[in-house]
Amino acid sequence: MYSYYALTVAGINPPGKQYLTTLQICQFLFGQACILVYFGMSNCQTPSQGIWLWGSMKDLLKKSALTVLDRGGAVRGFVNIGREQPLPYRMRRHMEYHTHGSFWLMHYFSNPMTSKVLIDQLKLDARVVRCNVIKVTDRLNEMVNTGENL
Repeated sequence: MYSYYALTVAGINPPGKQYLTTLQICQFLFGQACILVYFGMSNCQTPSQGIWLWGSMKDLLKKSALTVLDRGGAVRGFVNIGREQPLPYRMRRHMEYHTHGSFWLMHYFSNPMTSKVLIDQLKLDARVVRCNVIKVTDRLNEMVNTGENL
């Protein structure tokens, strides 16, 4: 394209002006499509994506709770620790680097196999950068006051 402009400045009128214009428009549209794909797949969160992010988080919490409930467990509750908080260090997960994330806890009762299934499910989910299960106690009566110990 620059050679065409250089020849025009030199006084030479090369043929194919309409083809060059068509190629430039195609190049522009291709560049715009690449930008849309990039921003659609990037880790960068804009304010307009906040609603999508919360809806996505809600679906993730529901899916996690149903995993526990479907296997005979009980979900005691969720704790939102923070949305879009900076991570302690840059983390790579699902072929992407992450610097911010939302943190939450799910307090539940279940057998050990349910915890393993839940961890496997969360590791495969593209919305999850890191997940962990912390065992609080072995016995339910140590965790829940049933009134018998009063």
